[in-house]
Order: sequence, then structure tokens, then C-alpha cells
Amino acid sequence: MKYKKLLVFVTVLFFLTVSVICFSTLFKVVDVSVQATVVSSSNEQVLEKTEACLQNYSGKNLVFVNEGELKNEIEGQSPYVKVEKVEKIYPNKIKVTVTERKEAYVVNYDNSFYVLDDEFYCVAKRTENVANVPNHRNILLNLNVADYSVDALQVNKTFTLNDEVSKSSLQSLTSVVLDKNDVISSITVKVKENAYYNRQITISMVEGVNFVLDKANENVTSKFNFAYSQYLLMPNKSYAVFTVSVSEQTGDYILS
Repeated sequence: MKYKKLLVFVTVLFFLTVSVICFSTLFKVVDVSVQATVVSSSNEQVLEKTEACLQNYSGKNLVFVNEGELKNEIEGQSPYVKVEKVEKIYPNKIKVTVTERKEAYVVNYDNSFYVLDDEFYCVAKRTENVANVPNHRNILLNLNVADYSVDALQVNKTFTLNDEVSKSSLQSLTSVVLDKNDVISSITVKVKENAYYNRQITISMVEGVNFVLDKANENVTSKFNFAYSQYLLMPNKSYAVFTVSVSEQTGDYILS
């Protein structure tokens, strides 16, 4: 009986040892890969930094790799790195999809220029004006400092407006203006005096002409598209101010 118990103990110990060895070997990370979308709007080496970070996970047990912690570690390498997806592919592979955040806007505050991407995530703080750099133009956002949270105007934070309606209007406008940043100099957002529900967004073109989108909280993208179509037809695009509104008689957009 004594020898029988010992045999059982040794057998169990043997299988446990083999299981641990197999577990450690089978799930050891041996393959890490990165799928990256790089827009080259910065000098950040997004792909290289991500790959270097992933190499630290080579040889680790895949079971104990935490996707959230890995995401935070990779994004911590640079504010320009955005992790879209982290995949643990059993038995021994990690695949990460990253995108380089593309510079889009600039906010000037306290003699510093804060660079935002198209999701209003702050990727850089600079001392020089980077709003109108040839071949690398970012659109300047002119805002009343009371209309946004200064605390959120920091690298690695998402910038936001206090007024939800203005915020929504600007977010909608982003989808149609960024591919025209070679001709748009700045965007000014304000609440029209004595009209709480009327937000005005002024689009200032590089040549000097300005388009005021009246009631920008209503169909702001359509109003901008109308203004831009008129801009393309203008023989003289030097300084002038036009207001885009809706005709009460026809419902069509008009320029005045």
C-alpha cells in the first residue's frame, strides 16, 4: 500500500511536470507582427517603435499577455501611435494593428501651438506656428478660451469644446474640410450674440475670402460644400466675407 501511494504520487508529479513544460513551451510567444498605416505627418517612427515594443513580449507566455496593458504600452511610445487592435493568436502569436495619427488642427494658447489629429487628440505641443506650413498645412482653430477646457489641452489627451452643439458641428465639419487643408487657413467657431441656438463657423481660405456658415448647428457639411462649390467658381478669391444661409422662400442655400 505504501509503495502504491508513492507510485501514484510520482506519477501525478511526473504528469504535472510534463504539463507545465508543455504549457510553457506551447504558448511561448515566438511570432509578433505589426500591421501599420503610416501617413508620415510627423517624424515619429511609428512602425519601428511598435515593433521594438513587441519584441519585449517575445518568449513570454501568451496566456498571460494582457491586451489592454500591451495597447497602453505601445501607445505610450508616441502620441502619434494609435492601436486599433491587439490579437492573441494561439498558440504563440501576437498581431497588432496600429495607425499613425494624422495632424489636422492647431490651437494657439498661451504662446504655444497644440497640434490635434482628426479626432481632436493632442499629439504635439510646439513653440512655432505650424498652422500654415507649406506641404504640411494644419488648419488653425480660432476659439474663445472660455469655450473649451484648458486642462484637456495637453499632449496625449483629447481636446474638447464645452458647448456640445459647437463640438458636434465641428466634428461633422471635420469629415469634409481636412482634405482641403491646402486652401483652408483657419476655422473660427462662436455662438452668435443674442442667439443662443445659433452657432456660426467661419471658414477662412488661404487667398483671403471668408465664408460664414450661419446656423452651423444645422446641416453644417451641406453648407460648407455649397460654400466650397461657390469658392471654386470665384475668379477673385481675395479678401471678402460671404454668409451662407438658407432661403426662407425656396429652402435653397444662398450666398450673401
